[in-house]
Amino acid sequence: MILYARSGRVVTPYWMDLALAGVALRPGTALDGEAVVWREGRLDFGAAQPRAASSVTRARALAVRHPASYACWDLAQDPEPAIGDTRPLPYTKRRALLLELLQRPRRTGSRHWSSTSPG
Repeated sequence: MILYARSGRVVTPYWMDLALAGVALRPGTALDGEAVVWREGRLDFGAAQPRAASSVTRARALAVRHPASYACWDLAQDPEPAIGDTRPLPYTKRRALLLELLQRPRRTGSRHWSSTSPG
């Protein structure tokens, strides 16, 4: 599982907890969303920022204290060959495909996945 920032930079080492959870998805899956951290029952974007801007060692220490979740709102690539690249499709269709993908059986070691709407 490889994680990319919006800029295209590989950020997998900073978000290893998300990468490990993502291993449950089939190869060829590309999701769009945001790494988030929950603290005291609320999203804390301030807790996520230091991980993205720190050294790998510090990011791992922060992950222990504040594990990340992934707020996913779009499916860019479906692993099913009959579907594939979803980017040309309307958002409502991509969203329906995302919800369907999240209901499919996952590879062993999967964690609970959920999706959210942006904004």
